Parts: sequence; C-alpha cells; structure tokens
Amino acid sequence: MLHAPSSASKGWIVARGTSSKIELHRPVAATGGHRRARIGAQRGFTLLELMMTLAVAVVLTMLAIPSFRHLMISTNLSGINNDLNGAMQFARTEAVSRQVPIAVAASAGGWQDGWKVQIAPAGTVLRTYPAVAPRYVIDGNSVTAVTFQPQGSLAPPSGSTAAVAASCLTISSSGFDSAHFLQVLPAGMVQQTTSATAPTGSNCAAPTP
Repeated sequence: MLHAPSSASKGWIVARGTSSKIELHRPVAATGGHRRARIGAQRGFTLLELMMTLAVAVVLTMLAIPSFRHLMISTNLSGINNDLNGAMQFARTEAVSRQVPIAVAASAGGWQDGWKVQIAPAGTVLRTYPAVAPRYVIDGNSVTAVTFQPQGSLAPPSGSTAAVAASCLTISSSGFDSAHFLQVLPAGMVQQTTSATAPTGSNCAAPTP
C-alpha cells in the first residue's frame, strides 16, 4: 500500500507491505523520454492557419485605409482653418493694441504658399505661416489680404469708397466631402462653417471639386 508523502518524510514515499517492515523510496523523476513526449504534444500553428490569419489581417487593413485617409484629411483641413483663424484673431488684437492697421496677407503665390501678419500696408512682419500641403486648397475668391482697422473692424480695400464686405477663405481638398469656410465679417468677427457647399448668401468660393 502506498501513502502520499508527509512533511516529515521530506519527499520520501512510504511503502508498507504485509509485514511490519517499512521501506522508504525516493520518487522517480520523469525521464527524458517522458519530457520529450510532453513537449511534442504542444503543437504549433500549421501553414494553412498562418495563411488564413494573414489573409484576415490584410482584409481588415484594406477596410481601415479609407477611414484613416478620411480622418487624416479632415484633421489637416481643421488644422489649416485653425491657423488662419488664429492669424485673423492675432491681427485684430494687434490692430486694436497698436492702434494701427494690421493685415493678414497671402504670400506672393497665394494663400496656399503661406501667409503673414504685418503692419499694413507693407510694414513690419509680426508673424509668418508656412505653405500648406499641395493637396489642400485655400481660395480667397480674389481676396489676397484682410486688413483690420485700429477699432477692430475690417478696412475697405485700398482707395475704395464702397461699403466694406465680408472676406471669406475656402479651405478644401479635392475629392473630399466637406470644406471649411472662414468668413471675416465687416465688424471684424470671424465666422466659421464646415459644409459641402458655400454658405448661402456669402461671397465664399466653392470648394475644390
């Protein structure tokens, strides 16, 4: 008869026979053959399973690419819009603070090549902004500069006696489903809209098709 080892036997197995003689035996460790048998029982992936896993991963990646592209374009358009809005707000604040006209002017190549905030008409440059990526379009609808007067309102075009109209910049990307429209109202406030078409009644250019 075999009994489980007790704490007193310290790993020895007590074997009792029919006689009163007690024999102690050490447990026999697993042989190398037994270990190899257990290791062999742990099977890995087959080539077919690996190929199926890879195919599923490729399909999921292809499905995610359009969503990622849409998110990237949307984020970049918002970033450009925020930079332009920040430039307008900064220019207006500086015009009131310095009591001089301050302009946000497009670079020589247009708004897409960057813009700058400067004392009007062509004085000290206070801040510059870099060009945007080629896939993005900023259309000022013939507006190349937005000038704020010392009281914070828009200044009329140089030499013009006509009533001051709102200025609008359209920020879009070819083939994208919406655009940002940044309007600077005659009083100097900035109004922002995100839509597939230009706001009704505005002088904003249509988005790039």
